[in-house]
Amino acid sequence: MLTLLIREHTRLAYDLAAINPHWNDERLFQESRRIVIAEYQHITYQYWLPLVIGEIMPLYHWKAIFQSIVRKRKRYCKDHKICPVSEELSHNYNEKINPSTMNGFTTGAFRFLHSLVDGNISLVTKNNSIFQTLRLSDYYFRPSIVETDFNFESLLRGLVLQRAQKADSNFHPEISEYLFRLVDEFGMDLLALDIQRSRDHGIPGYNAYRQICGLETAKDFHGLINEISLNNIERLHTVYKHVNDIDLLVGITMENRMPGSLVGPTGRCLIGEQFYRSRYGDKYFYDNANFPHSFTPEQFKEIKKATLAVMICDLGQALTEIQMNPFKIPIYKNTESCSHLPRINLELWRELIETE
Repeated sequence: MLTLLIREHTRLAYDLAAINPHWNDERLFQESRRIVIAEYQHITYQYWLPLVIGEIMPLYHWKAIFQSIVRKRKRYCKDHKICPVSEELSHNYNEKINPSTMNGFTTGAFRFLHSLVDGNISLVTKNNSIFQTLRLSDYYFRPSIVETDFNFESLLRGLVLQRAQKADSNFHPEISEYLFRLVDEFGMDLLALDIQRSRDHGIPGYNAYRQICGLETAKDFHGLINEISLNNIERLHTVYKHVNDIDLLVGITMENRMPGSLVGPTGRCLIGEQFYRSRYGDKYFYDNANFPHSFTPEQFKEIKKATLAVMICDLGQALTEIQMNPFKIPIYKNTESCSHLPRINLELWRELIETE
């Protein structure tokens, strides 16, 4: 992703220089940076975040048990106004909202993503067949693998086609036993590091965050039964002496996933709250209107064309066909030719020079 974004910044700088040859290097750098940040924010809020905290899904009238669940999910997305981004520039910036990163988010809730890491990385040929599999622990601090032959393109194809691990309390041994392994037989444990980090930061336990997120505070382990399966409760009971001792990350990874999301209610609450703050408390968020740095309405419409699929097609030269949302596994219904994907029209950034 970092390589793709750097390549995108370079591409934009060259194209803007062709359109505005009178711009100096600093202006080209800063304007390209502004567009890349906007593209990154758009991709995150439009395509990635809905998959994590839950998309707005249709109401299934044929199963009454789903009705209340779906309505709650629709209220959650609608009331928080997190995603997706609206069609027009917004006036939702609120100077009273603190956009800083919450400690419980960065040292707890968001680290659930580590459970999605697969310890084996596939290198895929142009005809979508795996020709090599890399063991993650063999390549810590060895980025030269990306530069070898056409491995960057092969890795891109692998990341587009390969499934992530399931979001749960199980972590792949490549990060729970062999993290940062170099010469030694064994490495470190990422989950243990995550848990210790949250303790070093002094954040409250899982039960305290349940209360913050509007769930009932559990008086004992049985009080978790509505959010955590009996099997996972028994696992927690064997490790922790009291329900208040459960670490935030551990509790979140043990929760039953909300329909249409990757996390349970506490995880979704904290992640949703953070992304809400990051959007509405940041006056530089890309859809804000009426600021000196704001995009014009026409430029904003172009920015909304940004997709990870286009970046992979144009900058990786790895695929000729790709799913519209590369965060989803490709199937015959969601793939599209790279040549048919819409691109941003940078002509709207052309600056006319006034002549005497």
